[in-house]
Amino acid sequence: MFNKKKTPQTFSFLAADILIKGEIQCEGELHLDGMVEGKVCAQHIAVGESGKVKGNIEAQSVEIKGTVEGTISADKVAIEKTANVHGDVIHDTLSMEAGAVVEGSLTHKHQNTNVTPIEPTKTSEAQ
Repeated sequence: MFNKKKTPQTFSFLAADILIKGEIQCEGELHLDGMVEGKVCAQHIAVGESGKVKGNIEAQSVEIKGTVEGTISADKVAIEKTANVHGDVIHDTLSMEAGAVVEGSLTHKHQNTNVTPIEPTKTSEAQ
C-alpha cells in the first residue's frame, strides 16, 4: 500500500537545429526549440523561443514562447510575451503575458451546463 512505485516521467528535447515532419507523441514532457510540421501530443509541451510548430498541439499543459501555427488544445495554457500564435486556443485555464501575439479565437474547454443564467431583477415600477 505504501510502497507504490511511481512511473518516472520522461523528458524529451528537440534542439533548435532539428526539423521533424510528421506526428509526435510523447508520454511525458516535451521541450521544442526546433521545428515540427505536424501534430504534437504530450502530457506537457514547452515551445521555446526558437521553437516553431506548424500543426495542432494537444496536451494537459502547454507553455508557448515561440511560434505556433495551428490549434492548441490543453487544460492549462501559458502564452509568454515572446509567443506568436496563429490559430485557436482551447483551454481550461489560460495565462497570457503582455506582448504575446495571438491571432485566433480563445475558447474555454468546458461548457457551463450546470450554471443558471442570472435574470435581470425587476425594478420597482416608475411612479
